[in-house]
Amino acid sequence: MNFLFRNFVIIGFVFLLSSCNISQNIIIGEVQEIYFTKIGTQSVSFNLHLPIENRNRVNLKIIKVELDVFLNNNNIGKITSDDEILIYKRSNAVHEFELDMAFSGANILSGAITLLGLALDRNVEVIITGFITIDTFLGNQKINVNQRNFVNLESKF
Repeated sequence: MNFLFRNFVIIGFVFLLSSCNISQNIIIGEVQEIYFTKIGTQSVSFNLHLPIENRNRVNLKIIKVELDVFLNNNNIGKITSDDEILIYKRSNAVHEFELDMAFSGANILSGAITLLGLALDRNVEVIITGFITIDTFLGNQKINVNQRNFVNLESKF
Protein backbone atom coordinates (compact mmCIF):
# COMPACT_ATOMS: atom_id res chain seq x y z
CA MET A 1 0.00 0.00 0.00
CA ASN A 2 2.83 2.39 0.87
CA PHE A 3 4.52 1.62 -2.49
CA LEU A 4 1.32 2.43 -4.44
CA PHE A 5 0.76 5.70 -2.57
CA ARG A 6 4.37 6.81 -3.12
CA ASN A 7 4.19 6.11 -6.87
CA PHE A 8 0.88 7.96 -7.12
CA VAL A 9 2.41 11.02 -5.40
CA ILE A 10 5.48 10.93 -7.67
CA ILE A 11 3.38 10.63 -10.85
CA GLY A 12 1.10 13.45 -9.67
CA PHE A 13 4.06 15.69 -8.90
CA VAL A 14 5.64 15.03 -12.31
CA PHE A 15 2.31 15.77 -14.01
CA LEU A 16 2.00 19.02 -12.04
CA LEU A 17 5.49 20.18 -13.02
CA SER A 18 5.08 19.28 -16.68
CA SER A 19 1.72 21.02 -17.05
CA CYS A 20 2.72 24.31 -15.37
CA ASN A 21 4.80 26.21 -17.89
CA ILE A 22 4.28 29.70 -16.51
CA SER A 23 6.53 31.47 -19.01
CA GLN A 24 4.30 30.59 -21.98
CA ASN A 25 1.38 32.37 -20.29
CA ILE A 26 3.28 35.65 -19.83
CA ILE A 27 3.18 37.93 -22.86
CA ILE A 28 5.45 40.95 -23.12
CA GLY A 29 3.79 43.30 -25.60
CA GLU A 30 5.18 45.93 -27.92
CA VAL A 31 6.25 49.32 -26.63
CA GLN A 32 3.20 51.57 -26.64
CA GLU A 33 4.72 54.93 -25.85
CA ILE A 34 8.08 56.60 -25.37
CA TYR A 35 8.49 60.17 -24.26
CA PHE A 36 11.24 62.49 -23.11
CA THR A 37 10.92 63.56 -19.50
CA LYS A 38 14.14 65.52 -19.00
CA ILE A 39 16.87 66.85 -21.25
CA GLY A 40 20.03 68.05 -19.53
CA THR A 41 23.56 68.93 -20.58
CA GLN A 42 24.93 65.50 -19.67
CA SER A 43 21.89 63.21 -19.91
CA VAL A 44 18.43 62.59 -21.30
CA SER A 45 15.60 60.81 -19.49
CA PHE A 46 12.88 58.77 -21.18
CA ASN A 47 9.79 56.95 -19.99
CA LEU A 48 8.77 53.78 -21.77
CA HIS A 49 5.35 52.08 -21.52
CA LEU A 50 5.42 48.29 -21.92
CA PRO A 51 2.33 46.06 -21.64
CA ILE A 52 2.66 42.78 -19.74
CA GLU A 53 -0.13 40.21 -19.84
CA ASN A 54 -0.47 37.43 -17.26
CA ARG A 55 -2.81 34.65 -18.42
CA ASN A 56 -2.13 32.49 -15.37
CA ARG A 57 -4.48 31.86 -12.48
CA VAL A 58 -1.90 33.04 -9.96
CA ASN A 59 -0.25 36.39 -9.22
CA LEU A 60 3.38 36.58 -10.28
CA LYS A 61 6.25 38.84 -9.33
CA ILE A 62 8.81 40.25 -11.72
CA ILE A 63 11.96 40.20 -9.62
CA LYS A 64 14.57 41.25 -12.18
CA VAL A 65 14.51 43.22 -15.44
CA GLU A 66 17.46 43.56 -17.82
CA LEU A 67 16.48 45.04 -21.17
CA ASP A 68 18.64 46.82 -23.77
CA VAL A 69 16.78 49.59 -25.61
CA PHE A 70 17.66 50.73 -29.12
CA LEU A 71 16.05 53.66 -30.99
CA ASN A 72 16.73 53.60 -34.75
CA ASN A 73 19.56 51.09 -34.15
CA ASN A 74 21.24 53.42 -31.60
CA ASN A 75 21.77 51.86 -28.17
CA ILE A 76 20.30 54.45 -25.81
CA GLY A 77 20.53 52.54 -22.58
CA LYS A 78 19.52 49.64 -20.42
CA ILE A 79 16.44 49.15 -18.31
CA THR A 80 17.48 47.37 -15.13
CA SER A 81 15.41 46.85 -12.06
CA ASP A 82 15.66 44.69 -8.97
CA ASP A 83 12.38 46.09 -7.62
CA GLU A 84 9.55 43.60 -7.43
CA ILE A 85 6.67 44.32 -9.79
CA LEU A 86 3.45 42.46 -9.01
CA ILE A 87 1.60 41.12 -12.05
CA TYR A 88 -1.95 40.21 -11.05
CA LYS A 89 -3.56 36.98 -12.22
CA ARG A 90 -5.43 37.17 -15.54
CA SER A 91 -4.40 40.78 -16.06
CA ASN A 92 -3.20 42.91 -18.94
CA ALA A 93 -1.56 46.09 -17.64
CA VAL A 94 0.86 48.66 -19.03
CA HIS A 95 3.94 49.20 -16.89
CA GLU A 96 6.09 52.31 -17.00
CA PHE A 97 9.89 52.03 -16.99
CA GLU A 98 12.33 54.92 -16.64
CA LEU A 99 15.44 55.08 -18.81
CA ASP A 100 18.41 57.44 -18.62
CA MET A 101 20.95 58.01 -21.37
CA ALA A 102 24.10 59.72 -20.08
CA PHE A 103 26.61 61.52 -22.28
CA SER A 104 30.22 61.59 -21.20
CA GLY A 105 33.51 62.77 -22.72
CA ALA A 106 33.69 62.02 -26.44
CA ASN A 107 30.12 60.66 -26.43
CA ILE A 108 28.63 64.11 -25.83
CA LEU A 109 28.85 65.10 -29.50
CA SER A 110 27.67 61.73 -30.86
CA GLY A 111 24.91 61.59 -28.24
CA ALA A 112 23.72 65.08 -29.12
CA ILE A 113 23.66 64.19 -32.83
CA THR A 114 21.72 60.99 -32.07
CA LEU A 115 19.28 62.93 -29.90
CA LEU A 116 18.79 65.60 -32.58
CA GLY A 117 18.12 62.91 -35.18
CA LEU A 118 15.56 61.24 -32.92
CA ALA A 119 13.85 64.55 -32.18
CA LEU A 120 13.53 65.35 -35.89
CA ASP A 121 12.36 61.87 -36.84
CA ARG A 122 9.29 61.51 -34.59
CA ASN A 123 8.43 57.96 -35.75
CA VAL A 124 11.28 55.77 -34.46
CA GLU A 125 12.01 52.07 -34.53
CA VAL A 126 12.24 50.64 -31.02
CA ILE A 127 14.14 47.41 -30.38
CA ILE A 128 14.11 45.85 -26.92
CA THR A 129 16.19 42.77 -26.14
CA GLY A 130 17.00 41.09 -22.87
CA PHE A 131 15.17 39.14 -20.21
CA ILE A 132 12.71 39.38 -17.36
CA THR A 133 12.92 37.03 -14.36
CA ILE A 134 9.65 35.97 -12.76
CA ASP A 135 9.22 34.44 -9.30
CA THR A 136 6.70 31.60 -9.42
CA PHE A 137 5.65 28.99 -6.90
CA LEU A 138 7.88 26.51 -8.78
CA GLY A 139 10.97 28.75 -8.67
CA ASN A 140 12.35 31.54 -10.83
CA GLN A 141 11.78 31.53 -14.59
CA LYS A 142 13.58 33.70 -17.10
CA ILE A 143 11.57 35.06 -20.04
CA ASN A 144 13.52 36.28 -23.06
CA VAL A 145 12.29 39.52 -24.63
CA ASN A 146 12.96 40.45 -28.25
CA GLN A 147 10.58 43.17 -29.48
CA ARG A 148 10.76 45.43 -32.53
CA ASN A 149 8.16 48.01 -33.51
CA PHE A 150 7.67 51.65 -34.50
CA VAL A 151 6.58 54.25 -31.94
CA ASN A 152 5.77 57.96 -32.19
CA LEU A 153 8.11 59.93 -29.91
CA GLU A 154 6.55 62.58 -27.69
CA SER A 155 7.93 65.28 -25.43
CA LYS A 156 6.46 65.76 -21.95
CA PHE A 157 8.65 68.19 -20.05
